[in-house]
Amino acid sequence: MQPHANAVRLSHTANEGPESARDLNIQATRGDYISCLDSDEPYRLLKLGFQSALLDVLQHIGMVYTEFSGFSGAGFSDESHLHRY
Repeated sequence: MQPHANAVRLSHTANEGPESARDLNIQATRGDYISCLDSDEPYRLLKLGFQSALLDVLQHIGMVYTEFSGFSGAGFSDESHLHRY
């Protein structure tokens, strides 16, 4: 995490559930965008870069999201439902 120390902040709080932790971190954000990631979810390579570039170019868009991908401990296991639009 050291190379990204100025961009990433780590928060600690009493265990009050995922919603409470998410709300705390949304309130503490300093950036232009928020992306929520639970501990059991992986991010696809370049996902955030594509999404933030889209928001930068199409400023009338307020939110982007992606379809889900099924995965196992060995990695992504179901991508047949992913589409390009």
